[in-house]
Amino acid sequence: MKQRSWLAILLSFAGPCRGKLVLSVICAIISVVGGFVPYLGVYEILRLFIHQSASGTELLRWAGVCLAGYTVKVAFYAFSTMLAHVSAYTILEGLRRQVAHKLMHAPLGSVLSKPVGSLKSTIVDRIEDIEPPLAHMIPELSSNVLLPIVVVIALFAMDWRMGLASLATIPAALIPMAASLRTYNEKYAAYMAANAQVNSIIVEYVEGIEVVKAFNQSGASYEKFVRAVTSFRDFTLDWFRCTWKSMNLCLSILPTTLLATLPVGIALYQTGVLDPARLALCLMLVLGIVSPLVQAAAFLNSMKSMEFAVRDTRHLLDLEELPEASEPARLSGSGITLRDVSFSYSGKEEDTVLRHIDLELPANTFTALVGPSGGGKSTAARLIARFWDVTDGCIAIGGVDIRNLTLKQLADQAVADKVDAIIPIATTAAQVSAVAAEDSRTPVVYAAISDPDTAKLTGIDYVTGTSDALNTEYILDMMLAQDPGVSKVGLLYSLSEPNSTKPIAEAKAYLEQHGITCVEQTANTNDEVVAAAAALISAKVDAVFTPTDNVIMAAELAIADDLAKAGIPHYTGADSFVRNGAFATCGVNYTELGARTATLAYQAMTQGMDGMEDYYRMDGGIITVNTDTAAVLKADYSVFAQMAQLVEVTTTKD
Repeated sequence: MKQRSWLAILLSFAGPCRGKLVLSVICAIISVVGGFVPYLGVYEILRLFIHQSASGTELLRWAGVCLAGYTVKVAFYAFSTMLAHVSAYTILEGLRRQVAHKLMHAPLGSVLSKPVGSLKSTIVDRIEDIEPPLAHMIPELSSNVLLPIVVVIALFAMDWRMGLASLATIPAALIPMAASLRTYNEKYAAYMAANAQVNSIIVEYVEGIEVVKAFNQSGASYEKFVRAVTSFRDFTLDWFRCTWKSMNLCLSILPTTLLATLPVGIALYQTGVLDPARLALCLMLVLGIVSPLVQAAAFLNSMKSMEFAVRDTRHLLDLEELPEASEPARLSGSGITLRDVSFSYSGKEEDTVLRHIDLELPANTFTALVGPSGGGKSTAARLIARFWDVTDGCIAIGGVDIRNLTLKQLADQAVADKVDAIIPIATTAAQVSAVAAEDSRTPVVYAAISDPDTAKLTGIDYVTGTSDALNTEYILDMMLAQDPGVSKVGLLYSLSEPNSTKPIAEAKAYLEQHGITCVEQTANTNDEVVAAAAALISAKVDAVFTPTDNVIMAAELAIADDLAKAGIPHYTGADSFVRNGAFATCGVNYTELGARTATLAYQAMTQGMDGMEDYYRMDGGIITVNTDTAAVLKADYSVFAQMAQLVEVTTTKD
């Protein structure tokens, strides 16, 4: 299917204001015509003086004509501008409404794959960038383009040689502009990419300021912020130097139209072709088109800004929406069934994170889905809530495929009547349950939430649970125990993964205390993870640390061999990474965590939740090592046996 142009996208939102846009164009044309009238009035006044026939009545009449023309120009320009502004903000409203609709109805994965800074830049800044050129395009561009055309036609009408003379310098101005336009799109695209990158870092800095201060990382975080801002400044200045050289040359040449028209006009006057009044009129007209031509050339940058803003917005507008049933389905109960479910975040077979899962969750029963972080609990919970659609297989509620339910009907299943407690597994399920139980105050006892604080599950009197919070320092102690010579560590994580925020701050603080250099790489898709790992290999880091980050875990099989062959051990936040090829981790005992969660749930149902803590962190750990990876690394991990219980695993490709 042929993609719509950026202008077609804008005009598609112009329906409610189409009449205003048409009227704005008409008013702009009338304004240009009105602006031409004073020139004719001045010409007639000059002619009267030259022929010594100027009377008070005649002078007043033509002065009135000039005033009337100027009044028409100003009034209709103002009206055109007003209509254009109203239309611009109407179009912006339509764009933002459509973007919000897309984000609400698109698969969550499609949204989370985009850096938050990029989303903020598009929705707030980039769409707002559309308004100035859009609001001024009709009145100003009409004037800046139509007036020179009318003037040139008038000059040709008076004498074709004056018409040609008025155009003599314009090609010389357009040559450097045309040369710059050949690479303008590429340079502007790079500029916008740099802008999006610095926005992401700024948003990351602001959103993480609480954690940064808590772990005394204000210096390091601020330095990263400063580096990003400084780099963007240098890039922007370099871009301006490259682009505006030719643009300034063009703007310098355009005002020189008088250099050609003045000698030609004088020559025509001396030969009797032009009388003094006509010569004066020609020179006034030539001088009158200089400013519109300069403004029209400068308007190019605003037009390009609007074009790229619309193109960025189009990436969000083109997101596929989850199909939804038109009417509620008839359910036979509220039991949940997963039948041969497979799922890939990217849709690619090699990125599959769940394979052929069969699961029965009977109605009115308690089922605990227990497993290590990154093992797929959150993914399963999100699939049941239909944040994504399964790649293969089927998820059914009450015997009906959830794809055949309305989204409201699906949401209504979150909390059933006469439920004594809700035990959600995974962060997303816990967040949804906390909101759903707000009115009923039904106890919510979650399990295996890595960072309840960041997930905003604390400070709620009807919510508690168990946390498998990562002991970041312990894992880094393992790293130093296995290789005391570590001096440069790579931090590989996703900006869209809330479980990474706190442990990354902890890791930075710990490594800084030990005089170890950090090299950060972030990614949000499988391909980006592969590229980030390659960058860390190129940086020659001694080891890589990744917290409980589902984005990185899903791509571990794709990067584990490369890291190991480069001699770089990958320390991670969960044994699911290790089973996919990472070197080692230290995690909680999930059997104990499950038992503790069940005890809390029973207590909440029988004794209430008075006196219970926000959450309960599980102590103790099990070190898991991938022996296949250790062999490639030629790493001696015997020291781990002295630190905690040691479990040896091999890489699981299935």
